[in-house]
Amino acid sequence: MSEGPAVTGFSTGLAHILQGAMEHLDGNHGDALSFLVEHGPIQAPSPTEVDICALDPEGVTLLVTTTRSTARHRLVFDRVVTSVADLQAQMLGFLRQARRAAPRAPLTRIERELQIMTALRTYPCVVVDRVDISPDLAQVTLGGLHGVPRVGGDEYFYVIAQQPGAPADIGGSSFSIAELRSLPAEEQPPGAWFTASRRRPDEGEVDFWVARCGDGEMARWAAESEVGDPAALWGPRRSYEPSGDAVHHVLIADETGLAAAFALADNLPRHHSIRLIVEVAAPEHRPPGPERDDVEIEWCYRGEAPPGTSGHLLDAIHARPPNLDRCSVFGAAESAEISALRRYLRHDLGFDRSQLHLTGYWQRPV
Repeated sequence: MSEGPAVTGFSTGLAHILQGAMEHLDGNHGDALSFLVEHGPIQAPSPTEVDICALDPEGVTLLVTTTRSTARHRLVFDRVVTSVADLQAQMLGFLRQARRAAPRAPLTRIERELQIMTALRTYPCVVVDRVDISPDLAQVTLGGLHGVPRVGGDEYFYVIAQQPGAPADIGGSSFSIAELRSLPAEEQPPGAWFTASRRRPDEGEVDFWVARCGDGEMARWAAESEVGDPAALWGPRRSYEPSGDAVHHVLIADETGLAAAFALADNLPRHHSIRLIVEVAAPEHRPPGPERDDVEIEWCYRGEAPPGTSGHLLDAIHARPPNLDRCSVFGAAESAEISALRRYLRHDLGFDRSQLHLTGYWQRPV
């Protein structure tokens, strides 16, 4: 498929959000799609490729390729989907159905992630510093984090910004993700996933970069937080797991993904080649780069174009396509720009799903 899934039957705003969710699932969780196709309602033996073709409120259509044929199959939801949460519940339901049919099969990436999520600890902490490191990025330093384990690479945390007057147990050491999700929407504290840009374990401190073009509530928190403000973390986790034979890495990011891309550049093996493609508004908006000096950095400047609209990240790949051989690509930027990168890398350049680690870190409103 050269285009993303067709999303119909929803309001414009919801369709835009669901489009991004479907493209993320299609691009990053092919193993889960293959598993539910083989062991779930469709029961297509040994699929070699599964792509999401279409989504509407009553079901999702998959293009399934096996060694014998290529055909479209429809999975019908057991209730009409009216939100992202509804869609997630329906897709997880199909996955659970497949798991019941094949309980001993290896876990899919989604299942492994869910296991990790349920085991995450909560670490209460406080703001110990806040500084603007560029016109588009605030750095918030959280302290009181002695004993937090390290997982390396692009390790990231869910940051909870505790609110004045909130119950004391929200963000406490026993507060869980399940408890957060059980709260009514109006009682849930602001929070989002952020990569640690720097960690100082001996001091119990973690730095986070928060972009102004990212999540609105957390951008406001980063702009307004003061020393002593309470917060909490869940984590750590890591997402970038290149294939074992990869020795060439292309890391692509806008402001929201800079911390992850720079952390990876600093932590990848010294004998690997690293090409960073980074978009910011202008040269004076560049934050401090990776600490190592053997990383190739291409800065893209969008000028007056709104964040997430310039297409410069894709232009940089067009201008100098990466070689397929032993190459892994990481991307963290606006959702539509990531989708365009994914389609070009997969369908025009021939990259395999396993070589691509592309995530929409934020989504422009329509």
